[in-house]
Amino acid sequence: MAAWGRKFEQFVLSDDPTRPPNSLKPVNEKEEFCGIFSYQFGEHNLLYAGEVDGVISDEILNEKSLLTNAFKFCELKTNLFVDCPR
Repeated sequence: MAAWGRKFEQFVLSDDPTRPPNSLKPVNEKEEFCGIFSYQFGEHNLLYAGEVDGVISDEILNEKSLLTNAFKFCELKTNLFVDCPR
């Protein structure tokens, strides 16, 4: 499921906001983008990291723009079959 989940990401996400997604290139299982986030909860500071599938943006991003601008991150989920009444 992980392999076709990554292929699904290629079908819906693009490396360049001015071009459509390229689903013809092979999936690179080693390619990943992780964000490091912090949150203050009362007296406690929480630092955590997580994989991010995409960034919603009209511009091509670089490392500096990610640090200076607020972006909406997106996480895509795929599932073989949901067998739950909830």
